[in-house]
Amino acid sequence: RGTLSNDALRRQYDSGTQSTMGRTIFNGAGHAATQARAEQIDAVGKRMAVTASQAATADNEDDFHILQRKTLELSREDNSLRGRNSAPEDEFNINSSLYASRIQHIAKTNPDEANRMLGGLRKSLNAQDFKVTNDIVTSTQRSVGAANIARDVFTANSEGGEPKVGLADMEAQARKAAAKQFPNDEIAASHAENAVATLWNRRQSAKTQDTRTAQNDIYSLFLTGKVNSVQ
Repeated sequence: RGTLSNDALRRQYDSGTQSTMGRTIFNGAGHAATQARAEQIDAVGKRMAVTASQAATADNEDDFHILQRKTLELSREDNSLRGRNSAPEDEFNINSSLYASRIQHIAKTNPDEANRMLGGLRKSLNAQDFKVTNDIVTSTQRSVGAANIARDVFTANSEGGEPKVGLADMEAQARKAAAKQFPNDEIAASHAENAVATLWNRRQSAKTQDTRTAQNDIYSLFLTGKVNSVQ
């Protein structure tokens, strides 16, 4: 524009360029706003994920509820940035996911407590979260329960770590104990039977290894001349 020789040419130039420049500035501002909002949504989403993870592994109930409320606040902020309202079913599903994750975490170390919590929070979980969590809790209870039953049966039927009865007898005792602790649960009974067999095989393997080690020690003494007779 500055190279034009008179005002008439400059006015003609302006009529073609000012509208283009205005649209460019407007579109640029809109794009910047969209990018800024997208970055905010991404940041809120990441904070939600971290907060939800912290809630699942919270040390106590009070900390969990604080983090639960924070997660819901972040969810509302996310919906606001996306231009939509927070629906009750959305918050129900968020709470369901938080409760399910916490129960699953507790099940790793205390499956009985996790099972108690699952029963108390049944109505606070959606169908999918309940099914997945129930499967995990049940599986963990079976695993831990079977290991405890096997240990008790093996200890009760051993002296000095040496079994006093046969494996089949121990397996029958383990199955009976599992049937009492987990009525009508064939999988739990099989787990208990397998767990006692594992202890039995581990003991037999250790005994075999001890014998081999002793034999090698004796052979070594013979070869060095430190022992002259079998006795």
